[in-house]
Amino acid sequence: MVRVFWAGIVAGMVVFAWGAFSHMVLPLGTIGIHSLPDEEAITSAFRHGIARPGFYFFPGVADLRGAGKDERAAAMRAYAEKARRRGLAALPVSLEPA
Repeated sequence: MVRVFWAGIVAGMVVFAWGAFSHMVLPLGTIGIHSLPDEEAITSAFRHGIARPGFYFFPGVADLRGAGKDERAAAMRAYAEKARRRGLAALPVSLEPA
């Protein structure tokens, strides 16, 4: 039991050390993080177009509850085409200032 305890402590220290190293020495902490190009215009559009807080993603997926197999397949093809043309994004929204 004592060996398991100390193994857990050592494992925790190794994971902590790797996290510190990967974020401070390697660029893993900032890969893929960018600022919005025209932040004021984009956030203004969000404020006018999104009425309530939530987790949004686009392109949106049609509500397929009760749809048949062919309808689902057609909707997924349409979604894939929109995603290919416009790209994909996920957006958590909080409407109150942080």
